[in-house]
Amino acid sequence: MERLTLPYDEVKVGAGGVATGAGPEWEGKMVPKFGEGCLLIVRAGGGAGKFSGIIGGFSPRSPVASNPVTKPVRG
Repeated sequence: MERLTLPYDEVKVGAGGVATGAGPEWEGKMVPKFGEGCLLIVRAGGGAGKFSGIIGGFSPRSPVASNPVTKPVRG
């Protein structure tokens, strides 16, 4: 579980010059790296075989969070 969290001071708003981050309610706590629903697991394949990936959005706890869009590609 330790690998899935970061100290608040490393991810708070303004840390490292980044405008978004964990809010003050996390002060003094370990912050989860990934919020609920913040990872998109993708499985795709073609003639070369099957591939998978995990895509994390940017600023998942922010009102300007990324929203994934997926579309099937047929060859």
